[in-house]
Amino acid sequence: MELPETEPQKVTADDVLYHIGTIKKRKAPGPDGIFPDVFRGAADVLAPCLADLYTECLRQGTFPAPWKEGRLVILLKSPSKDPLQPKSYRPINLLNANGKLFEKVIKELLENALAEPLAPEQFGFMQGKCTSDAIFKLGYRVRHNDAKYVAALFVDMSGAFDNLWWPALLTRLGEQRIPQYLYNIIKDYLTQRRVSVSGPEGIYWKDVTQGCPQGSVLGPFLWNLVMDTCIKLIKPHVYDVLAYADDLLIIWQASSRKGIEETGRTVSTLLDKWCEENKMTVAPAKSAVMVFARPGRPGLQRHPIVKIAGKTVSVVKETVYLGVTLDNQLYFRTHIIRQSQKARRAIDKVARLAMREFSLDTRGRRTL
Repeated sequence: MELPETEPQKVTADDVLYHIGTIKKRKAPGPDGIFPDVFRGAADVLAPCLADLYTECLRQGTFPAPWKEGRLVILLKSPSKDPLQPKSYRPINLLNANGKLFEKVIKELLENALAEPLAPEQFGFMQGKCTSDAIFKLGYRVRHNDAKYVAALFVDMSGAFDNLWWPALLTRLGEQRIPQYLYNIIKDYLTQRRVSVSGPEGIYWKDVTQGCPQGSVLGPFLWNLVMDTCIKLIKPHVYDVLAYADDLLIIWQASSRKGIEETGRTVSTLLDKWCEENKMTVAPAKSAVMVFARPGRPGLQRHPIVKIAGKTVSVVKETVYLGVTLDNQLYFRTHIIRQSQKARRAIDKVARLAMREFSLDTRGRRTL
């Protein structure tokens, strides 16, 4: 694959100072034990040296090996979880702050070098976009259309971030015609990665050969690059496609149940094709189809049959999308009730704590 041969971008001290300013405070250190706050405190001194170091790394196409090592910390999700169950724990991968700072530099260079910008249908990890924007877009598509029905397929991808296939990513970078030096640094960034975890008999090491590096700066952006190919493959055949990280929502219009099923078969074929090319899998049992009818029109008497990965997807009247409970009327009634109940439980806990610790009287509890 021939890519543009250009001189590596020279990283300046100002570039480094800018990215140091985006480092969040009081974050845990990586394997080297250096807290990110050190870079903030010594920014003026470190910036020129780091700028020269990063420039040379770009010139050589080398992402230093120590920056590709992570320290895995296993945390119990909450005190109420069963400590004997593996699913009760959340793994956190801690990377060296110096490497993450270099990733910020690379990410900015990549964003400016793409031949085609990422699809506007992407909402995850995108500056200025959030979950509310994706949900609003869905509502707009449902309410502003001329068809009798709008079908929405909520696709669940199995372990998407952990299973990102690196050859597919490198192919995507080549298609974007990025400079050769950026391709080289990303390729090296993905090689010989490993994580460590402390055990009863010492430190255990595990090689990482796929997936988005957890805790990294580049990982989410690289995922979006691959997801972009899925959006651009399916979008011409449907009403809309919305992607938020690994949450994929495919929307299409139809005038009948048969029309929903016909487009559903096209979507299934395209989705299977993309999964095969990128070595991804979908979970039909965790996916769902919701059918929205135009106001004043009766709903379908029989559920349409929509399949993905050769298996039928359940047709539902409610589903949770990006943390919000949606219904096929878009009333949000169930979501409001659940959130109100959750807020009430939280208030009751605070009131009991205040009464026990501060002797809060009845009037005070009511005010709370």
